[in-house]
Amino acid sequence: SLSSASWRPWLSHAWDRGTALLFAWVYLWVEVLRYWSARIGQLLWRPTAEQTLMGQLAQATRYEDYYQAATSLDCLTTTATTRHRRDVNHRLPTAVVTNDDWRRNPISRGYDYQLIIRRLELLCAMDMTRDLPAMVYVLRSGLVRNLGGINERHMFTRCYAGTTKLLIEEYTFRLVNILHFILRTEAPKTVPRHLKASFFYDTRQCYGRTALLLQGGTTFGLCHLGVVKALYEAHLLPQIIGGTAVGALIAALVCCQTDETLPGVLQTNGIDLSALTRAPGKDRFRLKLARFIQFGYLLNVKVLERCLRDNIGDITFEEAYRKTGRILNIMIPSTYASEAPHLLNYLTAPNVVVWSAACASTAQLGLFEQVSLVIKDPLGTLVTWSTPMAPSSDSSSASRSSGGGRGSGWDGWGDVHQPFSRLAELFNVNHHIISNASPHQFPWVVLPKPLGQILCFHGCHPIRTLARLVWDEVRYRLQQLHMLPRFLTPFAMAGGGSNFALLSSSSPFLPAPNLPTANDTLCPVTISPSFTLRDFYHMYSRPTRESLRYWILKGEQATWPIIPLVRNRCLVEFTLDYALDFLNQARKHTPASNRDKPAPLLRRRRTISVQ
Repeated sequence: SLSSASWRPWLSHAWDRGTALLFAWVYLWVEVLRYWSARIGQLLWRPTAEQTLMGQLAQATRYEDYYQAATSLDCLTTTATTRHRRDVNHRLPTAVVTNDDWRRNPISRGYDYQLIIRRLELLCAMDMTRDLPAMVYVLRSGLVRNLGGINERHMFTRCYAGTTKLLIEEYTFRLVNILHFILRTEAPKTVPRHLKASFFYDTRQCYGRTALLLQGGTTFGLCHLGVVKALYEAHLLPQIIGGTAVGALIAALVCCQTDETLPGVLQTNGIDLSALTRAPGKDRFRLKLARFIQFGYLLNVKVLERCLRDNIGDITFEEAYRKTGRILNIMIPSTYASEAPHLLNYLTAPNVVVWSAACASTAQLGLFEQVSLVIKDPLGTLVTWSTPMAPSSDSSSASRSSGGGRGSGWDGWGDVHQPFSRLAELFNVNHHIISNASPHQFPWVVLPKPLGQILCFHGCHPIRTLARLVWDEVRYRLQQLHMLPRFLTPFAMAGGGSNFALLSSSSPFLPAPNLPTANDTLCPVTISPSFTLRDFYHMYSRPTRESLRYWILKGEQATWPIIPLVRNRCLVEFTLDYALDFLNQARKHTPASNRDKPAPLLRRRRTISVQ
């Protein structure tokens, strides 16, 4: 027994060392085989120019690099198309052209190119003759955002750079040049300044305005910062910005920054994350589980309050508008199902503190604690509003028993018809740019990569057409299922069905219905980043400086392909806004004796046009 006891430790030690050496030997040979297989693969298989450029697109960290690689790829990518004569509808033999050749050819079935050619010739003739009355007459009667279908989404999806026909771009820039000519013309006897301001105001009123909507997102909502950064660097950031849930936090952070401080925030240097720093020595999972069991919510909303107050302070909606000129809109859920969601801005809630409204928008059952709004009285003291603007447990249970509550939580825009119609009433918004970062809506907003590569490939192959038809049919039927509870609620209430609450709370995993627009042919621009399984693992992680840069880059990469589309849709609108601001500033610096006599209509609108 003594001899066996003496050699057993030695045998165990030798076994451990032998096992370790064996694993090390196997790992060494695996690494050697992997290295030489990669080297041999590089020698035998060389990537094509298109594959190299596609890799540069995926790894681009700046829009300039992305655009350069995309334009080079458009010059190489060839597509088989059916040509048509310009004068008659006669098909010619199929030709293989690049995306750049497609841009240079104005003929296409996707838009009314003949109408655009006639309008462009008229604009060029007026620009050559400098006929100011004719310019004013033509623009007032024919300035439409989607004239002839020039701003349809399918006209901007063929090229990797997101560009469209050169004819469409030339038409848009010609309109902008004529507007600048009308603005800069010094002809007070022909067109007085007040008539010029009235022209630009009426034209913008007819043309409509654009709103950027940041929707939902948990930690994915940090991608909204990347969307804002890409639009801001391209000088395409709308003046009207709205948000819900995490999107409301990002919208509040952006709309409370001036043009001098906003670049620092978008670079993450100007964001104070001290409130989100984890306290050492605490079991975070056990703390969250105990909070959920005891209070019914998972995350502490006080952390969001401290973070927002550290970054924007106790500023109200009206103070934020006067400080930055940006119109912040935050929608929070209503208390009862019969009420419309509350849209807060500097007109509807001027004295409400921004950080309280943003935290109330993030209130979801089981995720954040419901909070009440905070207002600032005339003395500057913060006072809690007596009526909470987020659903409480009692009201949620009562509304669920009646068959139509919002107790399932809040994420997105809820009843989409209410806030969009309210934005149109208050600010004449008829065009929307939607940044959708909701994780449960991601499969329905963006196609999965294998299916997306099949459906987005340009051509007329029957299999691709059938796949697109099947995918659209699935989306349509699921949207019908999403809308079904609204149609069945009156019948269930009439029949006394109390178990209809399960059906009335529509599933968050169904696709949201189509968003309403002023023009049914012009759909909103939807931006949704592509997420990986690793991103879903960090869905509820606290943001750090490194993770902020990661999410911002994801938002930028999702925005770069649609920048030409946004520019073509919004360039005329932003030119009209610039003209109104220029005329208002010029009027302020003009002596009272030299001012033109304002028209009665302009005098009534003065408070609206000065922004």
